[in-house]
Amino acid sequence: MKLEASLRRLKRFRELSAEQQYVDDEIMLAKRQWAEVPLSASGMSLVWPPDILPLAQELGFEPDTRGSAPADPAMLAGIAAATRLRAKALSIQDAIESAGGITNLRVLVAAKTITLTGSAANEVAAEHAVAIAMRIDGEDCTIINQLVVG
Repeated sequence: MKLEASLRRLKRFRELSAEQQYVDDEIMLAKRQWAEVPLSASGMSLVWPPDILPLAQELGFEPDTRGSAPADPAMLAGIAAATRLRAKALSIQDAIESAGGITNLRVLVAAKTITLTGSAANEVAAEHAVAIAMRIDGEDCTIINQLVVG
């Protein structure tokens, strides 16, 4: 189940003390996935595995109280947009790291702006990182290159 996988990622992010933005994005993704889980006609709720039950309770998934109000479409759209931006940032970061020459890389994506921070081995590596970001995004966007060369 996608929701269980998302909760396990969230648990892992917290264990690794990941950046708060990744934790927040994963929480939003889990909430969107929870909203998509169909209500049980028999009134039975999901049975949560013991390792993620505390997270399910923390996020309000247990006990299941969904029948009381429909999901807010604007909130779901915002969550979907944030999820797409996060996926784009991770895709760009993976591609740049695979190319090499950049350390301590952070990729931030907001609307049509991509910001690259970290350390580049040389100017060529920094420019290559920008080219990769532009190629992956594929749209009109602004690349802010804050890579430190040296």
